Amino acid sequence: MSFVSAGFGLLAFVCILQTGKLGGELVYGHAGGIGIRSGDPEDVARLLLAGLFRQAELDEKAGRAGDGASLLEIAARRFPADPAVQVRAAEALLEDRNDPAGALEILGRLGPTPDDPRLRFRRGWLTADALDALGRQPEARAVLERLRAEFPENTRLRGRLARADASRNTNQQP
Repeated sequence: MSFVSAGFGLLAFVCILQTGKLGGELVYGHAGGIGIRSGDPEDVARLLLAGLFRQAELDEKAGRAGDGASLLEIAARRFPADPAVQVRAAEALLEDRNDPAGALEILGRLGPTPDDPRLRFRRGWLTADALDALGRQPEARAVLERLRAEFPENTRLRGRLARADASRNTNQQP
């Protein structure tokens, strides 16, 4: 009986060791070790992108928004086919550098946004913000109307359109 117990104990110990080894490889492969150990260019690129995004966030929190925007511009140049990277870089140009024309340039280069409704909404919202900042309110409103057709239940969007209507009506009164 003690041999059976010892055998089960040894088997359990081997299973624990194997689980630890595989878990360590998984964590290392998806965290800081990614790219460093494998050397796979795709892994290294993901590590670079994660570092750029994280450092940009830290720079913004530390009051160095311009530094964060610079890092996001690097990300946009390095990952031109990634719509999420492009939208985030455009947002940084608009909000951190006060460069609505640059933001519009990035957003205009994007092709159709993939099947990600949040990304499509964010892209449209930023486009409208940039157009507003450039004094092109009719174009901004047209973008918002297109968004409303796609996202009719969005209360934030409805509120923005209502404020734009109120502002337009106030400006039109003699």
